Amino acid sequence: LSRRFQLEQAYEFPDYDDASLLKILRSKARASQLSVSIPVAKLAVRSLARARAKPNFGNGGAIDSILSQAKERMQKRMQKRDGTSDILAMEDFAVENVGLDEHGLDSLFDEMIGMDSIMNKLQDLKSVVKFAKDRGEN
Repeated sequence: LSRRFQLEQAYEFPDYDDASLLKILRSKARASQLSVSIPVAKLAVRSLARARAKPNFGNGGAIDSILSQAKERMQKRMQKRDGTSDILAMEDFAVENVGLDEHGLDSLFDEMIGMDSIMNKLQDLKSVVKFAKDRGEN
């Protein structure tokens, strides 16, 4: 296949922004007769940030994946409660830590060559944020 599809001439589709992914998530949930609140959908979409930073991010396919996993978790949750629901909760998306994932930030550039200056800038920014938080600033 490499003879027919040269990587140098590949067409790259831009990744959707968070607002577009949020709309896609809520639309696909509605299509499955499920609902997801905007705050829960925002957290679910935010969980895709690390995946989006990597090459070959699946855009809408990533939404299909997290939605499928959330449906499975919702079914298990409902089985435990002997009930039914059509509302996806935050626990269904396995979103626990909504704070800053410092390890996730550090590992974004692990496999990339020549990112030393960006990593240094990231460390500087993290220091500024930590300093501001320590002072009680937002």
